[in-house]
Amino acid sequence: MEFWINIQELATGVLIGNAWGSSITDRAGWSLYWYTGDGKLYLSWSNVVGSSFVGDLSQTWTPDLNTWIHFHLIKSGTTFTFYENNAVIGSSMSDTDPMPTELTKPFRLSSDPDDSAGNFFNARYDEVRVYHKALSSAERIQNYNHGAVAHGKTVIEE
Repeated sequence: MEFWINIQELATGVLIGNAWGSSITDRAGWSLYWYTGDGKLYLSWSNVVGSSFVGDLSQTWTPDLNTWIHFHLIKSGTTFTFYENNAVIGSSMSDTDPMPTELTKPFRLSSDPDDSAGNFFNARYDEVRVYHKALSSAERIQNYNHGAVAHGKTVIEE
């Protein structure tokens, strides 16, 4: 997955996903969210309605506020690699259940389906993409460069 994001303020909340909330039935899906309690970005998922998240990866991340950031998350095999502006910010391995692939819930940006929790993320988004494959380095650079000029970033030479 990849997207451009301009974060207005850091608060616990969902960046992108289709599962979140205190209701256990909301947990068949995945979520990429920021938690202010420990300053980490989490990727969590479950394949089963009515179960807790079975996969849970975290990465310390302190994004710049009020500036456009190109964010990439690539899964290749059992390795997830997190990128910010085309630079690796961390990598995690998981050998738990695979991420869900057939989902009926809509994607959400900056939103928590459990409205009572107040887990909304104050940010603007552009060029959000979710893929069914791991992008190559050349594809990742090409996609970054496509939005770099519009978002005030330097184009990367291939």
